[in-house]
Amino acid sequence: MGSVSDMNDLDRFSRSKEGQELLDELRNSLLGKKITNVHFLNEISRIDILFEFEDGATETFAITGFDVDSIREEFWEAIEQVREKEDST
Repeated sequence: MGSVSDMNDLDRFSRSKEGQELLDELRNSLLGKKITNVHFLNEISRIDILFEFEDGATETFAITGFDVDSIREEFWEAIEQVREKEDST
């Protein structure tokens, strides 16, 4: 979990000319595009989402709540069930 200092710096970045340009570029690259496929990527400490668009472009996003600690906390029993099946084979 981040600190108030982290949050403040992200807010400052978002309000800066450079930040607004970068975020506008991302927004414009996504607006009006049709998602044709979605993949989930194991990035060691989190699961990212990869979107494929009809023009062949792809974008990868990290989503809040898909980090390993959050997943372990919410789905520990499911993880253990799969681990037990793996151990028994």
